[in-house]
Amino acid sequence: MFYSLDGQSARTIHGKVQMGGTVVESACALHPDSHQQAIWLKDISIDHVIRNEGSELHPFEIKLVNCNPERGNKENWSAFQITFDGPRDGDYFLMQGNAKGLAIEIQDDRGYVAAPGVPMQPHPVPTGEKTLKYNLRLVGNAALLQVGDHFSVIKYKLEYY
Repeated sequence: MFYSLDGQSARTIHGKVQMGGTVVESACALHPDSHQQAIWLKDISIDHVIRNEGSELHPFEIKLVNCNPERGNKENWSAFQITFDGPRDGDYFLMQGNAKGLAIEIQDDRGYVAAPGVPMQPHPVPTGEKTLKYNLRLVGNAALLQVGDHFSVIKYKLEYY
């Protein structure tokens, strides 16, 4: 049983997600704003989760700059894949903290949903710049809901080939 002096606070959940990435050898560089990102999630009511609506979408971007598919005397880069990784909660990303019953879903602008540790659909290597657009949202994970704060740390990597 959960108690609260404020009836409204007993119906909302607060949280944030922190993301970061590193590039080794690549056809593109990461824009400095894309290296580490903190995404503050708006409060979500338990009613939304119960109705299986999840939270509102929280857009974020990964900006690639100085892209060049040419590799000198090696075979040119043709495509790349991004992999998001972090603690797993089924097909979603695990939320940590004292809130329960929620997980994170990441979806790209093409409609593909990221699974932890699984490369997403490939993109062709651009020339110049490319902005990868994603949406993050909280979804129910079938566990008993418990209000509270939550957080998650999700890494990403870009693999060129």
